[in-house]
Amino acid sequence: GGPPGVLQTMLGLMVAACSMAFCVGARGFALPALDAARPLHDHASRSQMHTSALHASRSRAATGCSSEGPPTSASWSCLSVGLLLAGAAGLQRRRTRAAPTTRRVTLAEIDSLVVEDLPKFWYPKVSITKARRFALVESIRAQLDKTFFLMAWNYFGFTASELKEAQLMFPTAVKARGLRNSLVRKAAEGTEWEEYVNSVKGQTIWVFVESDTDLKATIQAWIAVNKKFNRDEKTAQIYEKVADDMNSPLLAASGGIMRDEWNIIPYKDLPKYKDFPTKLELIAQIAGAVKQVPTKLAVCAKQLPQKTAIGIKKIVEKMEEEGKATVGDVVA
Repeated sequence: GGPPGVLQTMLGLMVAACSMAFCVGARGFALPALDAARPLHDHASRSQMHTSALHASRSRAATGCSSEGPPTSASWSCLSVGLLLAGAAGLQRRRTRAAPTTRRVTLAEIDSLVVEDLPKFWYPKVSITKARRFALVESIRAQLDKTFFLMAWNYFGFTASELKEAQLMFPTAVKARGLRNSLVRKAAEGTEWEEYVNSVKGQTIWVFVESDTDLKATIQAWIAVNKKFNRDEKTAQIYEKVADDMNSPLLAASGGIMRDEWNIIPYKDLPKYKDFPTKLELIAQIAGAVKQVPTKLAVCAKQLPQKTAIGIKKIVEKMEEEGKATVGDVVA
């Protein structure tokens, strides 16, 4: 016999089909039986059969009896075939579900693994939720690796529509995401971003700027958000209600930090970066300054002999007036 589960499934299907057959009528499930002694082309026999069936139906209707008789042997045969097909389909489906998954690595590769090959957040047993959390931490860490400027602003008091509108005000190349602070802290562990990330408090939108060309537009967008939604005043009102539960003042934003400098930019200094020059602009300014240096040196060199001659002439005149013999006596 097959597995108990398969037998139970087939028995259940048979019981359900039999119950439906007796309730609805088994003839509804059976194909018409063919009588070999009665050829199909015999129209007279067909007419006689239909006439007899009609009279029998009318007589049963008059007496209140059911129009369906007990199931015939042909009906049971067709019903059995249907049940067998249904059981075979169920068995095949069960086998498909129980099929082993394809291995992505060989046993030899598994045997050659060492501790250094294990992921950073590896556990012998891990839930799907924790695995997803680790994957999110890794994606945040990858984003930090290519970030030039990072800032965070809180969204206390925002409605869902206002928050979406505020996020859309930032440049398209800039990522403004609502992330749990604990996940960002985990991703920033051991990096230069860690000090700033640990200073961020509250419900936060994290802004990742990958290129210095987007820094000015990002700061300008934040200034526009702050002005449009009156964030300073609303944040101050919220802080008055929760001041006893907080160790530090609640501000509209937590400042920012720039790669290579790694100095935390205070919130009050953020507007100063709305005109921050890009690398190309700095190179252009330096090139312009270097180009002006030779011209200034030439002007100075051209004036040097004339000024020297005037100075020498005045020294000689003073020597004659005072009767000095050397230049040292005059200077002294």
